[in-house]
Amino acid sequence: MRQQFALARTGTFEGLDHLLDPASRVGIEAGATQGVGQFKLELNHQFSHPGFGGAGRGSTGQLAGIAGSRGYLLAKEYCRAEDNWLTNISLSGSYTFPYEIDVSAAFFSRPGPRREAIYRVPAADVVAALGRPALVPGGVSMNILPPGTVFGDRLNQLDLRIAKVVDFGIGGNVRASFDIYNLFNANAVSREQAGFGAAYLTPIGIQPGRLAKVSFQYNF
Repeated sequence: MRQQFALARTGTFEGLDHLLDPASRVGIEAGATQGVGQFKLELNHQFSHPGFGGAGRGSTGQLAGIAGSRGYLLAKEYCRAEDNWLTNISLSGSYTFPYEIDVSAAFFSRPGPRREAIYRVPAADVVAALGRPALVPGGVSMNILPPGTVFGDRLNQLDLRIAKVVDFGIGGNVRASFDIYNLFNANAVSREQAGFGAAYLTPIGIQPGRLAKVSFQYNF
């Protein structure tokens, strides 16, 4: 029994980046970037099987699919998908205080995880939709949420560094730094349960918590 599967994938990205690097005369260094973009994906597929015909003909189009981002089937009507316009923001700055104490900070804000809804279609429903025995026994798992349309909460993080250079006057110095990552201890969800059911959208990964680090660097 011979099966054939052909897949062509075309992706385009449309975006706009803004970069701000203001000059300062008071010892402040700052920078900011903003990116806005949209990703478009188009998948052209053809599946043939003796006695089956092409995917998407008649009632078979209800369950015709291709492999999604996690290996699940994707409904044929979602083979051409466009993400919503997404925004990434980054800010950074530093200032040198008296006694050569450097204070710097960096902030970024990114979109949350792209959401999916993976639904397990029972084998009986597959047979009823196709009007014949299913090629894949035991049912199929499909993403029933339009790709690129729903995202989780944004990930925002502020990092802070305080540094001091100690000069020994003998041709060398030590730079002591105290870093705090995720200063406000944000806990945005980075991964969610995609299986459609009672545990849907249960967090399975979160943003790393606040972390402090002390370091010393000797320069000679």
